[in-house]
Amino acid sequence: MLSQSRNTPSFFIIGAQKAATTFLHRCLIDHPDIYMPHNEISYFEDPDYHTEPFDNFLKQFEQVSANKIIGIKRPSYLYSRLTADRIKDRLQDVKILIVIRNPIERLISACFHYMRFGFLPVDDINKIIPQLLDEVLKIAWPRSPEIIAYSKYFKQIDYYFNLFKRKNCLVLKQDDIRANKIKELNKVYDFLGIDNSHKSVYLKTNPKASIYSIPRLKFLVKGNRYEFTYFHDSKRLTNKYKNLSDKINIKIISGIDKIFYSKIYKNEKPKLSSANLRMLKSKFLNDIHQTSKLIDISLEDWK
Repeated sequence: MLSQSRNTPSFFIIGAQKAATTFLHRCLIDHPDIYMPHNEISYFEDPDYHTEPFDNFLKQFEQVSANKIIGIKRPSYLYSRLTADRIKDRLQDVKILIVIRNPIERLISACFHYMRFGFLPVDDINKIIPQLLDEVLKIAWPRSPEIIAYSKYFKQIDYYFNLFKRKNCLVLKQDDIRANKIKELNKVYDFLGIDNSHKSVYLKTNPKASIYSIPRLKFLVKGNRYEFTYFHDSKRLTNKYKNLSDKINIKIISGIDKIFYSKIYKNEKPKLSSANLRMLKSKFLNDIHQTSKLIDISLEDWK
């Protein structure tokens, strides 16, 4: 049980990858009534969670003004029941902001994100998708099953609703955030009980574009060994200590990409084949229906 005198997080931003969670994060950091760390906080899903004292985690909030509410962003928390249980055990009555995205669009972005960071082979997405559906990549690429699993929302959201109570959860669609940023932000402000007259300086910002060019990705992943250390299970990475040689190689690869590759290769979002689109729609249809009913938001445009 927490001491009530301690500054502790009172809300979390979780949800789908590449679903405007970074936009929300920036806008909330900008709000005078809120404090949020600029980085994502992985504490509650860390495999070494039980070796890190909770008081050490709380130290980062010691200097936060008592007039501010504290929030944490970590989209992947949505997909772990163990993580949800840890949050509930430590923090009790927190509020949960859940952002979801069209599952097929999310899957496409996730594929290229995983390629970029070495968790999926760099290849034509229309070749990758059948392999994901048939689960033939999971031995060599153990994180590949996440790509489809993380586009299904019903079970994850239902678990959070039951654990934290429906009234303490707010679900937003990425589509709605893009269509009307102010309206959706005001929903968040009202949900958190803070001043909704604030106009964030980040309202006009757009998300950073994914890299879709296969030649560029094949070149850029050559630099991963200089930037990251991969764990033995091939499921995690961490920023490595970089010696002078690492730093030089990173700058060379980044520079070549910026000067040449980004100019030569267009960064156009790929179109899925009709067969792949049909298979994915069938794969996600039931989950979309269940999720829509659960959150009481129409998802007809996703079908």
